[in-house]
This record gives sequence, C-alpha cells and structure tokens, in this order.
Amino acid sequence: MSSLQLNGCRIVTSLNVIRGCSRLGVASHAWLCRRNFAAIIGAMRTLQEMDGHGGVAALGDWHGNTHYAVRVIRHLASRGVRRFVHTGDFAYDFRPGFLRAVEAELKRFDADLAFVPGNHEDYDYLESVPIDDDGTGRISERITYLPRGVRWNWDSRTWMGLGGAASIDRVHRKQSAPGKQWWPQELITAVDVQTATAGGHVDVLITHDAPSSVHLELPPFSWIPPEDEAAAIEQRSMLERVVESVTPEVLVHGHHHRYQIARALTGSGHEYLAVSLDCDGSPFDWNSHLVA
Repeated sequence: MSSLQLNGCRIVTSLNVIRGCSRLGVASHAWLCRRNFAAIIGAMRTLQEMDGHGGVAALGDWHGNTHYAVRVIRHLASRGVRRFVHTGDFAYDFRPGFLRAVEAELKRFDADLAFVPGNHEDYDYLESVPIDDDGTGRISERITYLPRGVRWNWDSRTWMGLGGAASIDRVHRKQSAPGKQWWPQELITAVDVQTATAGGHVDVLITHDAPSSVHLELPPFSWIPPEDEAAAIEQRSMLERVVESVTPEVLVHGHHHRYQIARALTGSGHEYLAVSLDCDGSPFDWNSHLVA
C-alpha cells in the first residue's frame, strides 16, 4: 500500500483493483470487496495516532452479529469510548453488510476498532489483507486487523494482540469451499509464540483464547473428539508460555463465552488480572470491559 499525510492522518490507497464485485460505498470512500482487497481512499488513524483518543474498551465475540455489534458500539461510545479492541470471532465471514454497519457506527462517534482473529474467522480472507509498516492490516477506514504478536503503545502502556484458538466444533463445520466454515490457520503456532515473546514485557495482552492459568467454570464437552480436545488444551498451554514470558498486568480474552474478572497466577508465580468476556446476545457489560 502507498500512503500520504493529510491533516495529521494518513491517506492509504491499495494498488489492487476491484474486479468482479461491486463497491460498497459509505460516505466518500470506497469499501473492501468481500474477497478482493479493494481500493481504500479515506482518512485513517494508525494505532499510534489513536493514542489518547478517548477511552478504551475491550470486546468479546460478536460472530458477525450486526445488530448486536452496532448496539454495543453505540452503548460504549455514548459513554466516551473511542478505541475498541476486539478479542476475536469478530466478523466470521466478513460480510460486507456487517463491515459497513460497524464502520458507519464507528464513524458516527469518530471511533476506531482493532481486532485480533478468533477461531471462527475467515483466515483465507485475512491472509489477503496487505500488512502495513506497523504490522497491522487495514480492513476499512475505521477497522484494523491485528496479526499475532503485533505490539503498540496506548496511554503510556504497551499492548500486544495474540489471536487464535482451536475449534472444538471443527468436525461439525464445513472445511472446504463453497460455504467454508473452518480454517486450519486458526491455531497459534510455535512461530507465533516466538514472535510474541521476542519483545519482552507488555502491560496489556489481548487474546482470543484463555491461557491455562485462567480458571473458567465450563460445562463438560463429552462430544469433543479427543484430538480436538488435545488441540484446545495445547493452545491454552502455548498462551500460558507467552504470559509467563511477557508478564502482562492485564489479559483480556473471549472465546469461552463466559464473563468473569479474576486474578490469575501462573506456575512461575506471575499474577495478573484476567478479564473473560461473553459473546453476542449477552448483556453489554458482559461483552465489554473498560481497559483505559
């Protein structure tokens, strides 16, 4: 992507050409096609430029639920929140209608949203999004994709995103196109762990899954195939290794559709605040947490 500065904000344009799909116009800038990274022309803020711009709220799973997402944004933005960090299972299949509605509500309040990927997320689409110099991907003017291990500074604190998790319902999801519902890229890898730990300490860690030291009261899932249960346990163990290495003060996650706030203690003795967020359909206060 190329960029220029205008009134303190970058103007970003993609060199890709829209082919085979229609543009979804909002205000005066172009939109992303569902499958092709279309031209983006509009003023946008980088994560660095968002620093200090209103309050910060973390958000739990939305699964592309347009009506719920818009109402949560409105609820929090009316209380001064201008920066949203989503813990994944954000858009699922990235339908244009969902993105358009979320973008419009964010723009209404001069707010921005950044998200880590969940497990129920179209990774084929995310891999088509060009990555900018700061390590992030631009979905639209107000929506930013946070690949695994991306760090940034807000309010004199270091933040990091590390999305991904294992789908315990994988066997019930279609694994090929058309109508694909599961992507193997959902899993955090050893390379992701290495990337995340290379930079040392962070103050706030945003994840999709919960590390092993976060104790959640979850119902028994006797129907889960043993290999998928093992994968889920391993993913939490990998996150635990990251937590022990980067020693966050606060960790916020989604995925398990349970709301709780508790102190957690790693095996190495690091104590941190663990915020577990519920999903779409839950009370707004269970789906969100004011981080700053």
